[in-house]
Amino acid sequence: MPLQDNEQQETPVDKKAGIYENLFRNPQGEAVLRDLMKRFNFYGTTFDLEAPNELAHAFNEGQRSVVMYILQLLAHNERDTSHLVGDMNSREPWQQEL
Repeated sequence: MPLQDNEQQETPVDKKAGIYENLFRNPQGEAVLRDLMKRFNFYGTTFDLEAPNELAHAFNEGQRSVVMYILQLLAHNERDTSHLVGDMNSREPWQQEL
């Protein structure tokens, strides 16, 4: 059946974004995402002063990029994700251990 003028075909990215939204758009999913953001230095540097070499930096940046990818998919449908990111100077629930 052909699409109407006001209908858009769902793309593979739309489908994937929907799956991620189902997973992370609830209190448990948001808690997991906040934990990932904390553990993988979303708010800080990925450069490790203890092991200042390019391999350690690349490894740390790879971990951080996973969180960035998840947030990118959650923002795909132009929904606000600022409540997940928060203020890095505040003492939000995401700063607490699970």
